[in-house]
Amino acid sequence: RFSGWCLPVIAAFAMFSAAQGAPVTFRFEAEVASVLSTNGGASLPFSTSPGDRLVTTFTFEPAAGGPQFPQSGTLRFDIAGHAVEVLEYMIEVRDESAPNAAPITGSIADPLNHPIVDQGPGNSDNIFLLCGSSQGLYCGTVVGHTELGVRPVVVFSTDANVLDSSDLTADLTIWNSFSFRELSLSFANPNSGGETYVGAYIGDVEQIPEFGTLSMAFSAIISSMFRRLRVL
Repeated sequence: RFSGWCLPVIAAFAMFSAAQGAPVTFRFEAEVASVLSTNGGASLPFSTSPGDRLVTTFTFEPAAGGPQFPQSGTLRFDIAGHAVEVLEYMIEVRDESAPNAAPITGSIADPLNHPIVDQGPGNSDNIFLLCGSSQGLYCGTVVGHTELGVRPVVVFSTDANVLDSSDLTADLTIWNSFSFRELSLSFANPNSGGETYVGAYIGDVEQIPEFGTLSMAFSAIISSMFRRLRVL
């Protein structure tokens, strides 16, 4: 009887795993490592400091080709009770990019304490989440504070061979295989000219099931359960 109840669940998750090519949503937490201000700062509507946590979610469509994949799904950062949204963004996938190896740990998350130095020749695999070339430097906004522009830079990189191509994959094993995972949010206030830079270290990436796929899965489970009850 136990196996009879398990089969619908297994089938539902198989349906979920088989949804290739459909939009997927990823999520990760990051730990703030640096907060740097220039020209008096951007006058943020919140305060944050090293050690704080921020949550990033982004929706994208897996695809082949590359290296650039424009996305119409939202890239969102939740920080200190406020949301930064990028309604269109770019994902770049670089397999064995040259000429330099992966960035030095801390160069984005904490740039003043970890300056970039010459690493010499080498190859690296990279995935970047950035503003698109047609969107300008500051493609994001703070919800409720449209006077602030935000430039997101999210980098997954390694000098190991984790990518076999420049395809945009939804394989979490690959996303979590990058040894260098850092991000920055650069806030700019065009009225004052002030800027605030927030750098952070990225934790593990996880997938958030899409609502439509979950609905199909639960429908399959419920339907199978009723069929099972009628048999019993």
